[in-house]
Amino acid sequence: MTKPIKTGFAMLFIVGLIIFAISCEDYGSKKIINESDNEKIVEARSYFENEVKNAFPVSAFKNGGRNSFRKNLTKNLVWDKAYIKQLSFGIAVVIPISYDRDISVKKGNSRQSLNELSYALIYADYYGAMHAELVTALPDETYANSTDEYPIFSGGVMVEDWGGNFIKGFLHENGEVTTFTLKKGNLKEKVINEMCWTTDYYDCSSMDGGETWDCFLTDSETTCGSSGGGGDLGDYHPGGGDSAGDPSGDGDTAVKDTIPKELTVPCQTENSVLNNPWFQSLLKGIWSASSANDPRSPLGSRLEDGGWLVDNGDGSISYVPFPETWIRTACGIDPPETWPSDIPDGAYSLIHSHPFYEGENPQSICDGADPVYTSGPSDYDRLFLLDHVRFTGYQGFIGYIIDGSNISVYDRLFSKKNDNHYVRCGY
Repeated sequence: MTKPIKTGFAMLFIVGLIIFAISCEDYGSKKIINESDNEKIVEARSYFENEVKNAFPVSAFKNGGRNSFRKNLTKNLVWDKAYIKQLSFGIAVVIPISYDRDISVKKGNSRQSLNELSYALIYADYYGAMHAELVTALPDETYANSTDEYPIFSGGVMVEDWGGNFIKGFLHENGEVTTFTLKKGNLKEKVINEMCWTTDYYDCSSMDGGETWDCFLTDSETTCGSSGGGGDLGDYHPGGGDSAGDPSGDGDTAVKDTIPKELTVPCQTENSVLNNPWFQSLLKGIWSASSANDPRSPLGSRLEDGGWLVDNGDGSISYVPFPETWIRTACGIDPPETWPSDIPDGAYSLIHSHPFYEGENPQSICDGADPVYTSGPSDYDRLFLLDHVRFTGYQGFIGYIIDGSNISVYDRLFSKKNDNHYVRCGY
C-alpha cells in the first residue's frame, strides 16, 4: 500500500496556483504583480500579438449606416499596467486600453475618458482555450446628464472581440444589471424588451491643467437590443477593469453604488454545488471551525478543518468530518499512517480550509511556506486527492478549498487549467 501522504494542505506550495482575490470588502481590487503573474501576462501578450491583434477585421455591424466612431479609433493595449484578476470563470489578465485620441463622455458635470471605460480581458477557459475580449462601458443619457456628484453608472457594458464584433452585453438601469443582446440590422425594427441609448463622444481640452475643460461634440453611438436575465457585474463591471469604487484609479467613486446586492449575500456562481444553500452553510461551518473569521486573528491560533462529502446511496448526501485523531494546525492536517481506513463508504469529495487570507505571510509560523499566501491547491492537496482516487477507485473525486478570499475547486489532474476559483461572498 502506498505510504500515506502528510498533506500540509495549506502551506507546502510547490506549484500553488497564484490568483488575486476579490473579497466582498475589497471588490475587484488590484494586487501587487509577482513573478508568476508576470508569466501569465507574458503568455497573454504572446497570444494577443500572434493570434489576436491582426486576426479580426473592423466590425461589419453598421451604426446608422456607417461603422461606429468608437470602433474606427486606433487602440492599443497598455501592457506595463496589466494585472491579474479572478473571474467567476477563471483567472484573467486585465489590460488597460489607450486610444489614439483622448475621447471623452459626459459624466454628470464632469468628463470621463474613453480609456477609463475600456479594458481588455485575456483568459483561458476550462478546456484551456484562450479568449481575448474588449470590454467597453457605453454610458447613456441618464448618466451623462445626472446632477449627482457621483452618478450611478447607467447604460451598457459591451463585450466584443478585438475587431469590435459583439460577444455579449450587460445593461445597467436604475442600479440593476441584466444581460443584453445586441440588435443587428435595421435599428428602426422593434424587438421584445427593446432598449436603445445614445453615447455622445467629445473632444476635450484644458488650459488650466484639468481644472476646467472645453468639450466639443465629435460623434455619437446609438446602441439597441433586448434585455434579458440577471447579469454578472463582478466579471464585467463598468470601470476600466479596476475596483467598482475607483474605476479609473484616480480616487473617483462614480460607480460605487453599482456593486450588486449579490455581493452582500451568499454568492451565486456558475457552479451549482456552490450555489446550494446546504453546501454554503457547510462551507460557512468549516470556515468558522478554522478560527479565521476575523482576519486580525493571530495566525498561530487558526486551524485547518475539513471532511468528506458522502453519497448515502438513497439519493441524499451527508458531510463526514475528518477524525479528531488527525493532527490539525494552521499549516496543515496530518492524518495517521492508517488514514485510508478512515475514508467513509460513499465518499466522493474532499473539503478543507486554508485558514489564511490572500496576501498574509504564513512563513512566520509555517516552515517552508511561501512568504505570501495565495489561493488554490498545493501539490500535496492534489496528491492527497489522487490517493483518494486510488483507494476508492472513483475517478471523479473533487476537492474543495475554502480560504479567507476564495473557494477553489480542483480534480485529480495536476493541470492548473482544470482548477476553478470562485470569489467568497457571504459564506
